[in-house]
Amino acid sequence: MNLLANSGPCAGEANYQAIARQLGDRSHRGTVAMETWASGDDVLALERFHAAFTL
Repeated sequence: MNLLANSGPCAGEANYQAIARQLGDRSHRGTVAMETWASGDDVLALERFHAAFTL
């Protein structure tokens, strides 16, 4: 599974939904820290974040 939205290192943003799936598939229950920031509309950014990490 590609963990980058664009293929190749440093070629794009992380595919957060793929990362969340991989962690869920492995029954990960620990802490995960990732850095991200919203651009544009705050409410839309939070909705997208929630959608990406809701399995």
